[in-house]
Amino acid sequence: MIEKRLSYETKKEKLPKPKRMEVASKEDYFELLRPVFPKEAIQDLSEDELEALLDHVIDTYYKPKFADGGSADDGDKPKPIDPIALTNLLAAMSDEEKKNLEWMLEKLKVPKK
Repeated sequence: MIEKRLSYETKKEKLPKPKRMEVASKEDYFELLRPVFPKEAIQDLSEDELEALLDHVIDTYYKPKFADGGSADDGDKPKPIDPIALTNLLAAMSDEEKKNLEWMLEKLKVPKK
């Protein structure tokens, strides 16, 4: 017998409610919602409406981005730099900048080639 695939949405209602951090004021809600909504767009909402909006944003905006392996603030995945542009950038560096770069790479334990 094939069982129905489990997903977050099918089990969401059965999961215990997570313990929430107490939000002290509307300003705290504004700060938490700031990456998604400008303050002017949500300033007329009540605290209950702000809490419901925050729950919705967490479910639709933050959780999918974390599931993809990135932070919620990342709009795009990192893109590799063009090797020619990198070569030109390294050639244009001063001796002090090169020394600082080598020190950072050493601290990150990047093997030298």
